[in-house]
Amino acid sequence: MEATRTVPSLPLGSRRLFPGHVTGSGIVAKDGQALLIRHPIIGRWLQPGGHLEGNEAPEVAAAREAEEETGWRVAPVVDACGQPILLDIDIHAIPENPKKGEPAHWHYDFLYVFAPVERVTTPELPVKWISIEEIDEPRLVKALSKVPMLHAALSDA
Repeated sequence: MEATRTVPSLPLGSRRLFPGHVTGSGIVAKDGQALLIRHPIIGRWLQPGGHLEGNEAPEVAAAREAEEETGWRVAPVVDACGQPILLDIDIHAIPENPKKGEPAHWHYDFLYVFAPVERVTTPELPVKWISIEEIDEPRLVKALSKVPMLHAALSDA
C-alpha cells in the first residue's frame, strides 16, 4: 500500500502557502500611458498589485490592489468574449522576510490590463502616469510586447 500525504487546504493566494502563492497585478492604462506605483521595498516604478484575499480571483485582487495603491477605480479591459485580458504570468523569487515570519518563496503573478474609471481616494503609494514607450521595467516591456495591438486598444479604453 502506498503512503499518502495530507495537504492542508489553503487558497492558492494564501500568504501561508509555501513554497509559493498566486498574486494579482494590473497595468492601468489610457491614452498610451500606464499608471505605475513606486514600490515601497524595491524602490522601482511597477504596476500595482499584491496578494489575494481569501478565495479572491487574481483579476479581482489586481483591481482591488490597483484602487488601493493608486486611488483610481478601474475596469478590466476585456477580450472579444468579455473576459479580462490576462497579459502575462510571471514567476519570481521573494527573499526570506524574518519580520513577517516568511521563508524565501515564489510569487506566481497574474498580470491583467485595466482602464481607469475615476479617482476615488488618495493613493497609498507614490504614483505617476508614464508613456508606455518609456516603460523600462523588463517584465512590463516583455508583457507589453506580447500583444502588438494593445497600444491601440488602450488608447481607445
